[in-house]
Amino acid sequence: LKSSNGLAKFDTTGTEIWSLPIAPQEMTVDDSGRVVTSLYTSGVKTIFRYTTNGTLDFSDSTIMAKKIVCDANGNIYLLSDLPGYTLVKFDSSGAFVWRKDNLAAPTSFGDIGLEMLIDYNGDLLLVGLQDSILKFSPTGNLIWRSSMYGLDAYIVGAKLYSTNILAVAGSVSGFAGYDMVIATYDLNGNPNWTGYYSGNVGGREFTWDLSVDGNGIYAIEDNDYSTCLLYTSDAADERSSVDLGGRRIINKKNSNNAVDRRTQKKKTNREKECEDKSKQKKNNKKKHRNQIKKQ
Repeated sequence: LKSSNGLAKFDTTGTEIWSLPIAPQEMTVDDSGRVVTSLYTSGVKTIFRYTTNGTLDFSDSTIMAKKIVCDANGNIYLLSDLPGYTLVKFDSSGAFVWRKDNLAAPTSFGDIGLEMLIDYNGDLLLVGLQDSILKFSPTGNLIWRSSMYGLDAYIVGAKLYSTNILAVAGSVSGFAGYDMVIATYDLNGNPNWTGYYSGNVGGREFTWDLSVDGNGIYAIEDNDYSTCLLYTSDAADERSSVDLGGRRIINKKNSNNAVDRRTQKKKTNREKECEDKSKQKKNNKKKHRNQIKKQ
């Protein structure tokens, strides 16, 4: 657990095991239970790793990482966005391995929509670098670069599921503001399908986070009227596009596989509540405008 006041480890009952008076910018835990952190200090070192009992394992001077991931072998990958996009690898012993600079044109204010993942083959996926997805091998070779087609307008979320399918949630500029979009990509960076959600006419809708499980994809959006949880089944991988609509989407094929049919689950109480709140706020605004006109 990290906060602005320190780093701590708790057991499954909530009892504190150890704590340190440091304030990491980012952290992760490898498969051995070691904690890797990136933080500013009074010295020049910026990466620190702690054992399961909180003892400092190694430290070094490198980039200030905004994202950290560890692979199954304990190798450490660091990604920064200022002053430019930089990717660094350390091996499991803490030795520097390689560094990649100038991955994309740098931003002047940092990048809040940035994700880094290790896929099931041990390759590295960087999501949200100037509206692009980059895939690197463990040796640092660029395997492919794929466009996100405008998804990287604000915050992005990315997760892997099923047979190495990459799910990405983001926001795109639509006809009447920003809309939330979910897209999936195959191993080669090709889009499988794209789902759009526009629940508020004229309102802005932004992705906040994304998660997946064995049943499908879940996304949280933040908009001008409310915050809602949306869900789509991974059965949508059979289609080129889907309408999220806050409902589960299921595709079925008939016996001769000639026609796709789609059935939709009824709206849950939470989904109805989101829509009711949105309608109520719109009605209140309309009522207020009418009162002003009368005055």
